[in-house]
Amino acid sequence: MDSGYAPVNRGGRPREREEAKRAAVTIRTTPTVKDQLVAAAEASGRSLTQEIELRLEASLARDAIAGSPETERLLSAYAAEIAQVEGVLKKRWHKDLKTWGAVSELLKAGPINRMQPDRTYDDEIVGEAWQRLEAVCDQKRPIVQLFAAAGIACDVKAPSLRQPVQRGLFGRGLVPTPNRWMESAAIENLDASEDEKAMLRTALQELIRLDAAEEEADKVYGEAIKPYIEAEQEGRNWLRAHRRQRAFDAITRGNYDEYDPRDLIG
Repeated sequence: MDSGYAPVNRGGRPREREEAKRAAVTIRTTPTVKDQLVAAAEASGRSLTQEIELRLEASLARDAIAGSPETERLLSAYAAEIAQVEGVLKKRWHKDLKTWGAVSELLKAGPINRMQPDRTYDDEIVGEAWQRLEAVCDQKRPIVQLFAAAGIACDVKAPSLRQPVQRGLFGRGLVPTPNRWMESAAIENLDASEDEKAMLRTALQELIRLDAAEEEADKVYGEAIKPYIEAEQEGRNWLRAHRRQRAFDAITRGNYDEYDPRDLIG
């Protein structure tokens, strides 16, 4: 009597699960693509049909992982740049430390910067503030060139806005002076006529006035870009905290292979 149940296989080789019905898909492609698929199939030892199916599955899996077309474009852009690095260094990044280092540096910037949302130069307020700052600097350049022609070193940027440019014996930065006294001293020590010195003194006073205007313009520009800087930093801080928490969770579970020790101090 047929009970409606399949007999239990109690010994020997397990019965193979019946293969699901497969649907035929007819596609047409260029000879170049076909040749590439045939070459890939021969290299992998798969049939052409298996190779095509595998690659379609991989493509769909990447779409599912990427989550959006924008993420897919980002990952593809990085993949292209990684391939370029490997092509130049003639090594694969996961087998050669130098190539890994180059790729690691690439991942810190590269395409992600080109795809940044809410870019500051798209903001009219930021743009106006930057143009104002540049306009002041443009007014200062002819004065700086005048000093250079007289043999006096002079920086376009206001002294208060410069970064330390040299390290002392104990690692201390040489902080720029808050005024233009070095230029003033250079004028007085200049081997030139009194008329030329007077002209340079007048130019110096104009430069000092423009320094103050630059400082004010720089402050306005800084306030304009502040929300962008804070939003970006907020994202970076979140990721560091997330990685630290993930590392602590892995340690708590005893899974020491699931975290990078650098995440604990990042």
